[in-house]
Amino acid sequence: MNRNLNLEWAKRPAVFGTILATIVIALVWWFAWMTPQASKLSSINTQQSQAQGQVAVLQSEIAQLRSESSLLSKELPYLKFFESQIPSLPLQGQLTAQLYQLSLKTKTFISALSDSTVSPPSSVSGGYSTMPITIELTGTHNEVISFLQGLYSMQRLVTIQSVSLTPPSQQPNLNTNGTATGFGASIVATAYTTYVPITPAAPTTATADSNSSS
Repeated sequence: MNRNLNLEWAKRPAVFGTILATIVIALVWWFAWMTPQASKLSSINTQQSQAQGQVAVLQSEIAQLRSESSLLSKELPYLKFFESQIPSLPLQGQLTAQLYQLSLKTKTFISALSDSTVSPPSSVSGGYSTMPITIELTGTHNEVISFLQGLYSMQRLVTIQSVSLTPPSQQPNLNTNGTATGFGASIVATAYTTYVPITPAAPTTATADSNSSS
């Protein structure tokens, strides 16, 4: 009997309405706020996970760049040496000056020099453009030998293809006392550059025909 009396308050309309309103408010709160917030939280977690993945990728790239940077600093002296040996431009004037300075150092005399032509790369040149060099040189035997040795120690890479020596007895030029000036040397050599000369385009048929008709 006391149990029934204790439950009588729950049957009152006001209490029942309050309970029902509480349930409705809870449902509204769940679907209107809690569910969207949970969705936002899930989206934030996904974005955070993606950001962490991107950070890991960037850290890996930074480590790789640091490794490559350390290698570059080690290889930089070699790259500078390579650029001086085989420059990216022909620099014929610089090459002529180096050959002239070598002749002064070895006390030889260059009577003729040609180093202005640049030939495009070929299978023989290993992908580098070549600059044929021809030198007519005079001097004593030791001076000519010193010049030839100096060609291989120049700042610019020069390879010798052929050397023709003319002894003093066959030299056409004589000193005032009637003695020969010294050995003559005809040198054929090659310098190199990574520069690729531009080949002029061949004239079109219409242009060739108009030139021939005129």
